[in-house]
Amino acid sequence: MYILSGIALLLILAGCLWLCFTIDDWSRDLATNVAATSANARNPSLRPIESDQQPIEIAELVCKAAGGIPGWIYLSQEESADEITLHFVRTTRLMRFKDDITVHIRPIHAERPSPRCQVSAESKSRIGKGDLGQNPRNLAELMDRLRALLQ
Repeated sequence: MYILSGIALLLILAGCLWLCFTIDDWSRDLATNVAATSANARNPSLRPIESDQQPIEIAELVCKAAGGIPGWIYLSQEESADEITLHFVRTTRLMRFKDDITVHIRPIHAERPSPRCQVSAESKSRIGKGDLGQNPRNLAELMDRLRALLQ
């Protein structure tokens, strides 16, 4: 009986330690279940990406980057005159929670001779009030992989 209690206590302590090292922003991660890239994000991985490549080429690279992440599934692609939108679902390993990820590829109308595009994204949990930082991690992993492919 004491051995089982000790094991249960160790598992609880390990879970608490995991939470402490996983959560970046306690005020955000316990009360919000959505994240988006932003030009002024503290984490450079959560900033939009600008590229000189064509939007369709970038969309292919986004799909390649997401395809290499365990638990990610490509759902659909929508194209309009000035935007390509990609939809993905990420399923967590343990509890099988689903997060919806949307990637936007838009042209930047700058006064430069070459056309540039911006890649931004959002991630939202389907259930719950807080995500324990999973949605920012989703975006950071995708954007970091995309940055690596663009180099």
